[in-house]
Amino acid sequence: EAFPYPMVANDWNQIIVYGQSLSDGATGSPALSTTQPQANITFGGGVRSRSGVGIDSFKPMVEASVETITSGLSNYAVKRAVEKNGVSAQSHKIFGSACGAGGYRIDMLSKGSAWWTNQFLPHCRGATALNPATTIQCVAWLQGEANSGDGNPVYTPRLEYKNALKQLTNEINTEAQTTTGQSTPVIMLCYQHSTYAKVNNGGTQLATL
Repeated sequence: EAFPYPMVANDWNQIIVYGQSLSDGATGSPALSTTQPQANITFGGGVRSRSGVGIDSFKPMVEASVETITSGLSNYAVKRAVEKNGVSAQSHKIFGSACGAGGYRIDMLSKGSAWWTNQFLPHCRGATALNPATTIQCVAWLQGEANSGDGNPVYTPRLEYKNALKQLTNEINTEAQTTTGQSTPVIMLCYQHSTYAKVNNGGTQLATL
């Protein structure tokens, strides 16, 4: 189905990969995307820049030490834009980065948490600081396992997780629109994980659905 609003490309089109360990390249060694086939870019400190270090510059998007989904997502998006919409692979730039944390619950990644303040916000604001002609187009949200277990990780009931995810989505949209001045919302790309689904009746899985 078509989106209910126009997708407006900007000079830089930002994608932020956020969540827990799978968003940060867990088990993704060695890195595969070590060259940039298009014009996609990331922070000078790398895709996985931390604590605001290395976000004052940019470079071609490549992965280092581990492979996050950032390069595959960004490079494929441009590939499809070329094939479907006839855009130039060198003119359509995606600015991508990943700032997730292994084993973190949704509350530990939401507004007010230390990780939100020290990691997510620098990624959210960093590209616009480098180029005001930036739109935050989407956040890839890879999380839920840490809220699906029995003990550690914890189990979060379906409605509670659903409300927390809706709140986080609103917080991300508010921050993005304040940072860039964009009027379009941020697309939240989610997956439906399978961890602990049978044990705990699929609380987070059903919430995501």
